[in-house]
Amino acid sequence: MLLKKAPAYRKAEKEDFSIIREFIRRNYKDRWEFEETHTEKHLTRLFFYTYMIYRDSVTVATYRDQVVGVIITGKESHGHFAPVFRLKKGYHFLRLKFTKEGRKNLEHFNKLQDMKKQLTVSPEKPTPGNILFLYVSKDYRRNGIGTGLLKQISTEKDTDYSIYMDQLDQRTFMESHGFVKKNEVSQMRELNKKRFRESVALYKKRTALRNTFINYAGDKWKMKKIGIMADSHSGILKQEAEELDIHVLPMPFYLNGELFHEDLDFSRTGFYEKLREGADVSTSQPSPQEVMEMWDEMLLSYDQILYIPLSSSLSGSCMTAAALSQEPKYENKVYVVDNGRVSTPLHRSILDAIDLVEDGYTAPQIKDILEASREKTVIYVGLSTLEYLKKGGRINTTTALAANLLNIKPVMKFGTGKLDVFQKCRGMKKSRKAMIDAMHRELETTFKKEYDAGKVYLMAASSSTAEVTADWISQIRESFPGMDVMCDDLSLGLSCHIGPDGLGIGCSCMPL
Repeated sequence: MLLKKAPAYRKAEKEDFSIIREFIRRNYKDRWEFEETHTEKHLTRLFFYTYMIYRDSVTVATYRDQVVGVIITGKESHGHFAPVFRLKKGYHFLRLKFTKEGRKNLEHFNKLQDMKKQLTVSPEKPTPGNILFLYVSKDYRRNGIGTGLLKQISTEKDTDYSIYMDQLDQRTFMESHGFVKKNEVSQMRELNKKRFRESVALYKKRTALRNTFINYAGDKWKMKKIGIMADSHSGILKQEAEELDIHVLPMPFYLNGELFHEDLDFSRTGFYEKLREGADVSTSQPSPQEVMEMWDEMLLSYDQILYIPLSSSLSGSCMTAAALSQEPKYENKVYVVDNGRVSTPLHRSILDAIDLVEDGYTAPQIKDILEASREKTVIYVGLSTLEYLKKGGRINTTTALAANLLNIKPVMKFGTGKLDVFQKCRGMKKSRKAMIDAMHRELETTFKKEYDAGKVYLMAASSSTAEVTADWISQIRESFPGMDVMCDDLSLGLSCHIGPDGLGIGCSCMPL
């Protein structure tokens, strides 16, 4: 629902406790087993009083005097004495012990708390602060209420935040607000006779000096800075680049013979309108001059640059950049990373690089770490039309015409190095199923070791409408319960080859 006026924010009052408990119940009801009403009641209150013991602040969002959202912050290194809350927590804890269902849920509650304790950077340095609970009523989402709640708390310090598995939708939201995942632990769990992975992640607010580390040299402190550069094939556009404090090179493409640059000259909506109208599109490499000009600008602020472009197997721009980096003026200053990534996996690699910089790794070390994981990725893409494969010379006109008449929707597979036709499907519904089945097989075979260790990123991509994209993400989450899903719009450069209304699913592994 679109709000007609701005919501209000205030500190929670005692009268708000019942609706806050209801928000907690709604948030957890799909991840717990409740056959008896009293089990749900006692577990909800166990969570509520745990939050209240460790709370620093409880802030609610209201719309027309109705509470529509809440954020609870706290420090889990210590709790308030809060005798009333502790007694009530103990009461509901004991009530859960009286039934088999209650004991089963209580056991899992305790496991979750243990998982959270494992997330701290070190036992000597407990988590300084947490967002214990963040929830916006479903009818009021997409109105900036979550953003408004975050603005009510102080996140300017270098503070760690824990995010629960059943708040998967919040992970992308937190990342869009400058948070980065620092650690994650997971376990397999059974719910309603189905096994799924449950994970708890620790997110950390990025600081202004996230690309800076300090070395002691003699009797002087010397600032050493590493700048990160990507290209727009990563799906990272200007706004996100500014939030991440990285630089993105806009990739060129031709539309009816006219040169444009992504995120500079053409809107995404206008681009797809042109595609559907049958415009002639093609991609190009950035000129060496464009690349070097960005490097020269960055070297005014950074001692070293990590450039992470589109895979060399898909474009010559990566190899061109690698050759340019060997010139004397860039030697030991510019490091070009070629780890076989494109689209959302490339986006994820750039976030990994930012994390590695924050952890104190050097530019050449990060290059080696990322390239060592080159084989640890795969993407499946379902195409709505073969027209753009025909234009690219991958299939002939007769094949494209026959496929269109028979409603053939091919699924393409991109591993490391090449793009191939994986499967031909009748209609997008079967294409979606084929991609999900293929990803299940990848996780059970190729990436089983990493998957069992909780070190696989699951991803989605789309060149379709917002409605179709949302439905695709929902289908993926239902098919892979307990796994986070990072989704991007396909870059315009990639969409030149994929066409409109394409959907993708992929995965890559954590570099360490």
